[in-house]
Amino acid sequence: MFLLLNNMIENPIFDQMLKAKSMNVGKIHRPLYFMAPLNNTEANSVDWLKFRKRILPLAALKFEGSHLDYLITPKSYSFGLRDVNIFIGEPDRDVSSITDLTEVEGEKLLIVNQVMVNKLLDFGNKNVQITLGFNSEDVSLLGNHTLKRLHSHIYLVEDSVLNKNLTSISWSELNWFDRLSLIEPFSKIFHDFIISLKEKKNLFPNQGFSRLEENFGFTSIYFSDTKNFKSLFPGLVNLYTNMRCEYNKIQEVFTDKSLDFTTQRYIPRARKDRVKRLSTYLNKQNFISRDSVVLLKYLANNLVAAAPGREKGIITKANQIWISKGFSGAFNFSFSKESPEFRLDIIPRVITTACSSKTLCNKDVPIVFGRDKTPATEKELSEIKDYWQTIQKIVDKELPGNIIDLQNI
Repeated sequence: MFLLLNNMIENPIFDQMLKAKSMNVGKIHRPLYFMAPLNNTEANSVDWLKFRKRILPLAALKFEGSHLDYLITPKSYSFGLRDVNIFIGEPDRDVSSITDLTEVEGEKLLIVNQVMVNKLLDFGNKNVQITLGFNSEDVSLLGNHTLKRLHSHIYLVEDSVLNKNLTSISWSELNWFDRLSLIEPFSKIFHDFIISLKEKKNLFPNQGFSRLEENFGFTSIYFSDTKNFKSLFPGLVNLYTNMRCEYNKIQEVFTDKSLDFTTQRYIPRARKDRVKRLSTYLNKQNFISRDSVVLLKYLANNLVAAAPGREKGIITKANQIWISKGFSGAFNFSFSKESPEFRLDIIPRVITTACSSKTLCNKDVPIVFGRDKTPATEKELSEIKDYWQTIQKIVDKELPGNIIDLQNI
């Protein structure tokens, strides 16, 4: 959904803004490795058989007794500089969310990702991450997760290729648009909610975790041993389902989901109605912290209708700060060569402006991405091809399942 936030970014209640001003921020140049065979609109609309053929996978897998394909694909314009996707799907079935998978299918997806991570760590990489984005309801927004098909990212962190493309800049050097991309005040509300799940023993109840912490715009859950990674799928679905349900309750306070024809954004309820509904909502909840109550009350009093003008991805006024139509964000898993412990980052993406990352350079350096698409140099192409070859070797020698002959796709 999208609503407009009036002067939200100037309000002093947002701790993230104050914190961000004192932080160093990274900015990454991302080379264009090749022209994408499908744009996002085509990737979301073509049937699975056409998608499977046109996406040009490096490798493809199937598991016994399942019609699902696992497509390991190169990225033309990477999230991380050495990054591949794993798309999962089959003909005659929409797979856009982890809730579309059975427990067995979800476990297989985690196994495929984990085997690749383990081998990349064995090959000497210090840190590898897996990201599962979610946003099946609002894929048209620039800077948001825009591919409806369920997929993961596997990419290297703290590696030489990433570091040489990373520039450290101060908050004052960022333009307003990039500053906004790093701010996610709703992360505080979700952190409160995650704590409440923990207190109810409904947070990964069968896969014990060691600790939970609040970070800059996201919450991290630490697990003690990667051996249990594949068993996380039911807990992940439970967390996603509960968070989406709570988001929908909060969304109902602010809009009845009527669409503005000009912007295709949700129209906010009248202020008096929002304030009344929020009071009712808060009276039924006991998990929301004082800071989150202040945020929600601010929104109830200050939301206005969304304004057009973001087609080119540049915000020029406050009412172009939009809120996602549905629950969106990412689950990010971080693995280190130096420790058996791994981390799950829960990263909501409710306030949407530009593409950014709070975890790409681990959890202490938020990243904004340059919006230019400069063709890769020969050296950059050589580096990414080396990575693709490594991925293909892992698929050929290490992954379970049956390899699909790409000539038959």
